[in-house]
Amino acid sequence: MMRRIFRFGSAVAMALGVVAMSVPANAGVIVWQPSVSLFSGGNNDAFVSTNGTSVLAFNGGIAGNIPNNPTVLNGVGFTSLDAAGLAAGLTGVGGVGVRTDTLSNQAGPTTFGDGEFSGNLDIFNVLAGAVFDGGNATAGQNAIEFTGLTPGNTYEIQVFVNDARGGTNAGTRDTEWEVGFTDGSGNGLIAGEADLTNRPFNNGTDPNLAGDYIIGTFVANSATEGFNIAGTRGGLSIGDDISAANINNGQAQINAFQLRDITPPVVVPEPSSLALLGLMGLGMVTVRRRK
Repeated sequence: MMRRIFRFGSAVAMALGVVAMSVPANAGVIVWQPSVSLFSGGNNDAFVSTNGTSVLAFNGGIAGNIPNNPTVLNGVGFTSLDAAGLAAGLTGVGGVGVRTDTLSNQAGPTTFGDGEFSGNLDIFNVLAGAVFDGGNATAGQNAIEFTGLTPGNTYEIQVFVNDARGGTNAGTRDTEWEVGFTDGSGNGLIAGEADLTNRPFNNGTDPNLAGDYIIGTFVANSATEGFNIAGTRGGLSIGDDISAANINNGQAQINAFQLRDITPPVVVPEPSSLALLGLMGLGMVTVRRRK
């Protein structure tokens, strides 16, 4: 007599193993996307990401001078914090927090303007102020630190940088005014960069003044993560050392910031799905022959 024995547990383990292998090996390292210009194309707030769920969001400035604090853009509430407020820390959903000791200056809430978003008060309130380092700290030590993260969860960072002032300051404000971001691995190298303004190089009259946003993602491997930032008036490149001679921390600037949890939801298979897994496991059937 021939009997077929289906080892269902092995099939499930193999299916789950495929999922496990899909988790990035660089857990905890921030992968930065190319930055995106904050050209409005009309006064709207669709540039604010709504991926996953919101954990926390802040904008630089002085809270008492900004009405309707937090300011809501695209459904995300940005809490206004000055440098002291950010040093004390902001706590978001689930006890996740963000803080810094080294973005020790702020300007705003009206200093940096809103570029092509003129006429939208809420966008102005979020983008027109910033926290930054005035150049007194050691280059590259402007760390943004997270606490209370859930290890294994995937998070999205969105940073907004903007200097929409006209005129000049130590040279024309243009695409060479940049902010660089490390990947949190501690290697001190620029892994992402964003422009403070999109005015073409050495063109003091072009009206394209708004800055950029940049998105990075990482898988938390501990409850605490962080990354460094640096700024320059002379251009940055991916792979640059943040302690290089061209770094000027006066441009190490964050106008607004948000952290989102984009962890894929855990789906519990329905009985019909389990049956499908059983069919997938037919290749692992062990056939025993008995006489």
